Amino acid sequence: MTKAKSTKWLDLIVIGASLLVIGLSAWWLMKTGVFSFSLTQDEKWSWHLVRSAGMVSYVLLMASTIWGLFISSQFVKDWSPGPVSLTLHSTVSWLALALGLIHGLLLM
Repeated sequence: MTKAKSTKWLDLIVIGASLLVIGLSAWWLMKTGVFSFSLTQDEKWSWHLVRSAGMVSYVLLMASTIWGLFISSQFVKDWSPGPVSLTLHSTVSWLALALGLIHGLLLM
């Protein structure tokens, strides 16, 4: 088996396992009733909105920084094309900045 074929199968296995974990997690969360409440019934909905925008912005900024470090090393260059890596990096960065701006505006 060539390296390209083994890499393709490995990619398919990883994608399949990831989708399985995501699906099982979503099923478990729906079954346990985690999403059974509504923010419109909560008197602190604005607090939840501000906090979630800030937290997601921070996580995306951290992910963008880590991805940028991976791009500059040989770790990602072997299996991810350059344009895709840079597009992912810039998209996550801009999304983090937009959510940070929303977080700041909601605090005013």
